[in-house]
Amino acid sequence: MLVGNYHTHTTRCNHAVGSDEEYVKAAIAAGYKKLGMSDHGPFPDERWNRSRMDFRELPGYIETFRMLDEKYADKIALYIGLEIEYDATMHAYYEQLYNVYGLDYLAFGNHDFQLPDGSWHDAFHTETPEVLEAYTQNLLAGMATDYFTFVVHPDVAFDRYPRWDITAERCSEQIIDMAVKRNIVLEYNANGIRKGKHQYEDEERYGYPHHRFWELAASAGVRTMIGSDAHNPAFLWDEAMMESFATVTQLSLPIVDDINTILK
Repeated sequence: MLVGNYHTHTTRCNHAVGSDEEYVKAAIAAGYKKLGMSDHGPFPDERWNRSRMDFRELPGYIETFRMLDEKYADKIALYIGLEIEYDATMHAYYEQLYNVYGLDYLAFGNHDFQLPDGSWHDAFHTETPEVLEAYTQNLLAGMATDYFTFVVHPDVAFDRYPRWDITAERCSEQIIDMAVKRNIVLEYNANGIRKGKHQYEDEERYGYPHHRFWELAASAGVRTMIGSDAHNPAFLWDEAMMESFATVTQLSLPIVDDINTILK
């Protein structure tokens, strides 16, 4: 059993279910000592609001979980964060999230990234080597900053990538090398397991977590966090989390489950 889970969503993102308090109660019932809330982070310009809270909801999100932290202080410790993308023009905003809003952490979720032509692209539609290269370069750029406490589903771009090829291996090695160089924790994401296995050109596998990526990570000894990516209170500890824990343990990856050891 893990000490805590730090990848947890709320209905504000428009694709999760359950009340805020239900997530806290489910975490307590599962035996967690720590729970990190990391709903999809808004931007002041309301970009990508198809899958995240409105910017105006951010103060209420923080206030609610501060109240719940106080209410359940004798049972569990709550941490308030956001899962958010990296945009090189938004450094002042990331600093504001820490220094003005008082967030405990930011989890780097590279869902949307820039292509060489400056347009933004959805990581779940990474299907060519050129797009995978762009995904990787944006991920590396974000990892090179000090804004993110850990990286969630670093291998999410493989969800629709058709095969394990030279580009897939090279990009994976670059991400893993950066994690080792900067001592960054990478998340093994249980939500990809909930989505089931699919047939690709070369094999049947989960879109993510990609077993080849994590075999490379294991060889490098990357510190790993197991994240539920819970969009339902029932997902805080379920079969996908149990399978994730078993796989990470089998790979002998160093598990980080106390966020206090990596908070900046």
